[in-house]
Amino acid sequence: LICPTDHYWIQVCDPETGKEVPPGTPGHLVINAFGMDHFMLRYDLEDLVVLHEGPDKSGRTAQRYTILGRLADRAIVGGKALLPIDVQLALETFGAPEYTMAAGVADALMLNIEGEGSAARLTDGLSAALGVPVVITEVPVGSIPRSTFKQRRLAE
Repeated sequence: LICPTDHYWIQVCDPETGKEVPPGTPGHLVINAFGMDHFMLRYDLEDLVVLHEGPDKSGRTAQRYTILGRLADRAIVGGKALLPIDVQLALETFGAPEYTMAAGVADALMLNIEGEGSAARLTDGLSAALGVPVVITEVPVGSIPRSTFKQRRLAE
């Protein structure tokens, strides 16, 4: 029998140093593949994950990973990195409207949010919740593309 662990070594690594981090610490998901077809390939997927070891609530002891988001999708505002999940969680207190955000480095978090007349209320609330300046452009309800699998949170 061939087991996936016979050909793959999965790590959570510090994005700066490339060294493995201890369980419970966020880092990049890195997959090392080795075998007959490829002596050694290392893939840094740039997904921010946390490794959980030890038994879970049901007693299973397999390794588990929590995916926090893709680092390529983050917005950096005033030195603070924000992932789409951070914005989504902050928006839940405002009824969780659909949104997209601009990734990259900026002076303020740039959001397109579906709604009518609530930009001022959302701007102040999100700025306080996220701790960064927020600039909101209201777009008509239904104008942000929906997906059946994974939301598209980055503005094109």
